[in-house]
This record gives sequence, C-alpha cells and structure tokens, in this order.
Amino acid sequence: MPQYEYDAQWRWPRWKFGLMPDLLFTTLHQRFNTLVCPIQDPHSFVCDVRACAIAWPDVDTFYTRLAERRDQRVAELKAVWSEVCSRMCSKLRSEPVCGNPDCKSLDIEDNNPHMKNDKRFARSAALGHL
Repeated sequence: MPQYEYDAQWRWPRWKFGLMPDLLFTTLHQRFNTLVCPIQDPHSFVCDVRACAIAWPDVDTFYTRLAERRDQRVAELKAVWSEVCSRMCSKLRSEPVCGNPDCKSLDIEDNNPHMKNDKRFARSAALGHL
C-alpha cells in the first residue's frame, strides 16, 4: 500500500473535503476507476442460473448460490487475466515493442509514449494503458 502522506506521487488535496488518504484506493477507486462488465456471455449465465434454480428450493439459497457462482467465475477471470498479464510482461521483456527493435526491456527508459503505456500496462494491468 502506498505511503500517502510521505510519497508525493500519491498526494492529493483530500483535506479540502475532509477525506481519509486511503479513499484513493478504496471508495474512490471503486466508484470512479472501475468498469462494470458482464462476467459471462448470456448463454453461460443462464446455464448457471438454471443449475442453481433446479438445485435449490428457496429464493434466499438460490441467491446465495448465484453469488457463489459469481465469485467462482470472477476468480476464474482473475486467474486468466493474471496469466495474460504475465505473458504480456514476458513478451515485453524479450521481444520488440511497438515495432521498435531496440526496445526489448521493461526496465529501460524510453521516450516513446507507446512504449511507456506498454510498460505501465504490464505493471498495473489497467485498461487505460492499452
């Protein structure tokens, strides 16, 4: 976790609104820096819904089991996303990036804005760097 009070790159005028420094990576992050998107395609989702509806006799258990399925699917997606990011990072370290045969390392500094975005994406996996 960043040292909000000591590291200038994480400072922002939170005191103006009476907010705590950790809001930057909790509430504010969740509300204003995340994207809500479907976890599954509609057919896969209806298969999960159908399986839970058949297996469980009451609506509370049905909702609980759907929440468990959601959590399972999110965990699966996170594992796949992690693998994709690892592979991209590995590629960025070993192969030319953005068509520049001289840029093969995430560790070198480069003035090419595309290269900087590729490096940032490999480190943070944030969609804003694509």
